[in-house]
Amino acid sequence: MRTKFISAIAAFSALCIPWTSAQAGPSDDLLVATQAHVDSPKVFWERNNFTLNAEVDGALHPLQSTVNWVGKGYKPTGEQQYIYKIPKDNTIPGLGKPGTLLYQAPILPGFSNSPIWAGFGADIDIPADKFKDRSFNLDLVGFDGPGEMNLFKSDDWLLASHIPGMRSAWINPGSHTHNLTTFTKPGTYTLTYRASARDQKGRFIASAPQRLVWQVGGTKPTKGGISDPRAAYDAAPSEGDQSPSFTLKPHEGRDKDGDEHLSDLLFDAGNDNASGTALFYIDGYHLAEVPVQNGKAAWTEMVGSAPSNFQVVFIPTQGGKKWISAPVRYQSAAPQVSTTNPGSFPQKQTTSPAPAFANDDRPVTSAKVKLSATSLDEEYARISAIPEDKNLSFRVVGGFYDTPNGKYPSCEIDFISSPARRQMVVPQEGCTGSKYTLKLRLLPNSRTNVGAKTIRLGYPLPKTGIVTFSSTPYVGRSGDPISAHPLSVDAPTGASAEVEEQLPSGKEPAPSGNKPAKPTPAPPTKEVTPPKSTKKAVISDGHVDVRAVQAGNGLAMVLGDDSGSFSKKPMVHDLAKVSLAVRPQARAKRSKHVFADASFNFLGPHGTELFVLPQDQKSGLVWPGFSTQELDYSHFPKGVDIEIKPHSGPKGAKWWAFTQNLGKLADIIAASDRVSTLHTTNRTHLHTNWAFTKQGRYQIQVRAKDVATGKYSPWYPISFQVGAATGKQHPSQPAGPNKPGYTPAATTVPGTAGSGTPSTAPETSGNDTAVQSPAKPIEGSSPGEDAASGDGNAPANSDSNQPADGESSKEAPAPSGPARVTSKPYASPLAKTGSNGMAEQWLTILGAVLLGAGAALAFTSIRKRR
Repeated sequence: MRTKFISAIAAFSALCIPWTSAQAGPSDDLLVATQAHVDSPKVFWERNNFTLNAEVDGALHPLQSTVNWVGKGYKPTGEQQYIYKIPKDNTIPGLGKPGTLLYQAPILPGFSNSPIWAGFGADIDIPADKFKDRSFNLDLVGFDGPGEMNLFKSDDWLLASHIPGMRSAWINPGSHTHNLTTFTKPGTYTLTYRASARDQKGRFIASAPQRLVWQVGGTKPTKGGISDPRAAYDAAPSEGDQSPSFTLKPHEGRDKDGDEHLSDLLFDAGNDNASGTALFYIDGYHLAEVPVQNGKAAWTEMVGSAPSNFQVVFIPTQGGKKWISAPVRYQSAAPQVSTTNPGSFPQKQTTSPAPAFANDDRPVTSAKVKLSATSLDEEYARISAIPEDKNLSFRVVGGFYDTPNGKYPSCEIDFISSPARRQMVVPQEGCTGSKYTLKLRLLPNSRTNVGAKTIRLGYPLPKTGIVTFSSTPYVGRSGDPISAHPLSVDAPTGASAEVEEQLPSGKEPAPSGNKPAKPTPAPPTKEVTPPKSTKKAVISDGHVDVRAVQAGNGLAMVLGDDSGSFSKKPMVHDLAKVSLAVRPQARAKRSKHVFADASFNFLGPHGTELFVLPQDQKSGLVWPGFSTQELDYSHFPKGVDIEIKPHSGPKGAKWWAFTQNLGKLADIIAASDRVSTLHTTNRTHLHTNWAFTKQGRYQIQVRAKDVATGKYSPWYPISFQVGAATGKQHPSQPAGPNKPGYTPAATTVPGTAGSGTPSTAPETSGNDTAVQSPAKPIEGSSPGEDAASGDGNAPANSDSNQPADGESSKEAPAPSGPARVTSKPYASPLAKTGSNGMAEQWLTILGAVLLGAGAALAFTSIRKRR
């Protein structure tokens, strides 16, 4: 059973993943997820119901056994990435005013994953065909913390703690998000999640609510903290001669980027001989636990732009008496404030309580929605979806399709229409011709009594229309509405009926004759290692990773497949037998809105047409990444390198794999003009943009190296078929000669193709350039340490064995090292992609011929003289 399988993983993780017990009670004895790739919550299906886990660098743990810690984090260049300043052009309504300072878990932390790379997702094995509209939700049913939380990426608003209608997100099986998570204040937050859906008979399905703790800022939860602060305080000495004080003031140091936004929290026991522990609180929520030495304790924090009430609790061990300060009101950049007044033990009292989750079933008052689409310019359009029922929230998906019955849009639309925002500005560049059709699908959440409806609005814009959600079976809940509701055993499987509408502008369709069923009580109500496929396959949609894996005493490369193209279980493919099809929908043009910044000039001038696989997952496109999450790094003490080099492609074509952050280039990971090395010392999971300049077949080669032994795997091919108008194909029917979508490569480098070609010595390094960053987490540490142990707050280029901000120097340093990309110019022996290499090759060949002829003449002359 999957439950036993997950439990076994969790038990095994206790031996192999670093653990840390948390400080000051709220996160005690939880696994600390930090400086790691974290999908949390991740939705799974077990025993006819949803369940939620945390996936930390590929290892699964029960959600409630983990705490996400986001501390001070920095890029390898030293730029901070834990403070988010709301920009002037912000489009997320619930975020706040421009200039407001928020704590953030960044959308793309880079190789160091500093301070954390957090998102949420769903296992591929979710039986969506059993659900109404094949749809399910992740619901934030409870929220407790000092401030507010928002999850978003660019203009895409995913979840919000305090906004009615934004407490549910929609997820697809096998997907996961890379998003920003922001908090208005530091401190300890407790989130309660569940997953929910309705089966095709209208009966409610939901997991039991599960807790996830976030420690935002403050000290890193660490073994040996005070697990019960109130009991420790009550037992502490109450006798002594001292005059304690508590002060908050702007931080004066400027050692690191972002320090100008910090504040100092200072405790003075009034006795230089006093020692013990100072516990700092914000609005009654735990913030930091700091040792008191020589009568003093200090903590430096980004406290946020919103005013908060701060307190300190002093628990002495010698030389003083226990003390609690009175609350002190303070916010970022405020002038210094102090108190010597005593207070009572901190009680949670947020200045911004979250509204209760609307958990009850919600029969809609009207199923009608007014849709409109208006062009703003050649590149953007505004889509609005306004329901007559003003409290209704629903997902709007679809876009501009190049054929009326197309499955995947060329320009995608995906947003939540909620009471807080009913419209979205969407890209339409390249999708404005007469052949394009605007088609939208409206998906209600699991608590409503209506079903999805698809509408074809057509083109050109503007277009308006009124659509009515479909009528579907509906069964009201019985018993505790927040408890678990498993899927009934008689639930049908298969796609539910949905009629697509095509509306003339302004006309309303006739209402359906089917009415929702009257509420009636709902009646009460099978795991494996990923198989390896050796069949040929073409994958054109979903999540895949080029993985380094252990093979006997060495390394190998495979393709991990979570796309669901051929199985509802994760699969592994032989790289030599799989091709990644890049659909025509990947076409993009560099413009003032697409790769606009000058850092992307390597792609060509504005107006350059490309085929782009974005670094964020997009429906209808394959989403390839790199991963070493399967490796046990205790067997690779000096790390593992992934080497990437070009092999073949259309004549004159170029390609790049690169990352971006906040609209600017982050790193070029690999390209057609270089050989690159991704050096890893801990589990790594990386997604990039892939950009190609021409249609056709490209082949890239990868291999893995054990840095300690110098041993290489063979070279393995990664094949892309760019511009292929191909959908999912059965593994036994790949694209190839005489198959649709096949384009032969224009240039080929012999002697390096295929997975069975042994490698020899490494390439000459040339003039390497390196991007350095702190280490990623290492597997194999003992319980009581982090799930991902690197130095999340070390300054750029610092010694990673030094304690980080918020990290006790008492801890033993974790095994660590740099993560970096190195590259050098690529000179193919017979081809040089995207250059005048052919001329150089012919000159080389001509020179060799002349040299050979000269040698032959010389030899003949010598023989004649003899």
